[in-house]
Amino acid sequence: MSNFNENLKIIRKQYGLSQVELAKKLNLADTSISAYELSKNEPTIDTLKNMSKLFNISIDELVGNEFENSLKPQTRELRQLVTMLSDSYTVQTLFYVKSLLQYQNNQI
Repeated sequence: MSNFNENLKIIRKQYGLSQVELAKKLNLADTSISAYELSKNEPTIDTLKNMSKLFNISIDELVGNEFENSLKPQTRELRQLVTMLSDSYTVQTLFYVKSLLQYQNNQI
């Protein structure tokens, strides 16, 4: 599965779910999602079907064949813009986004 691990992590976060929360929704062991995201294990076809239903995307999108289409428009635009930055600005942007995320998490 090409980019499944990355795609799963992105879409899980878009839905605001932790790995454990997603595992519970899919009736999986708590460590299953972590194993998928780290490419240590691959889901069964039944698990892929359940993820597809939960996230309202096709299995093709989930495993990477058409994933870009399932992203929020803002996420697609952000990905596109970041790819146009030089390496030094990409590093600065990453630092800034991580700082924003840390700030957001402290506000909750």
